Order: sequence, then structure tokens, then C-alpha cells
Amino acid sequence: APPQLYTLRLDLRGCDSAREAISVWTRFVWESGGGLPVPPPLLLTSGNSGSDMLLERLQVPPFLREVLLRVDSDSDGRGCAAEYCVRNPGCLT
Repeated sequence: APPQLYTLRLDLRGCDSAREAISVWTRFVWESGGGLPVPPPLLLTSGNSGSDMLLERLQVPPFLREVLLRVDSDSDGRGCAAEYCVRNPGCLT
């Protein structure tokens, strides 16, 4: 089955560039859990926020293993996009 793709658009105020915005987003949402009332995710790979490296995490609960696949910015530097996938859609997979 083809993967399900979701799009979320948001403005991060106070960022001077798309690269800065994606770095802030990566630190807050990906590495710190985004303020959800659950423990922060366990980072399974090391890398710098906003880098081109794959970042992998385990979200506990519900034991989702997620990978940040790609971070791109527009050619004009005004927008950016992040693509990630869930490696195991359930706790038994």
C-alpha cells in the first residue's frame, strides 16, 4: 500500500529564514516532543537539528518508531518542508 501523506502548513514567527524555522521546528517538535503531555521521544540517531542527516526517534508511548527523511527549503528561502515516515505503525510491528 502506498504511504499516507499529510501536509501541515504553519508560520513560525520570529524566524529570519526557512532554515532557521526548520531548525526551531526540529528541536521543539522532533527532539523535545512538541509540548505533548507524554515523555519526550528517545532519539535513536544523533545529528544536528536541521541537518540533512536522517533523524530517528522512538515515541513512548505508543512505541512509534519515526524517521525524519528529508528537510527541504524553497529556492527563494521563504518556505520549507519536512518529510518523515513511521517505521512501525503499531506496537507489535
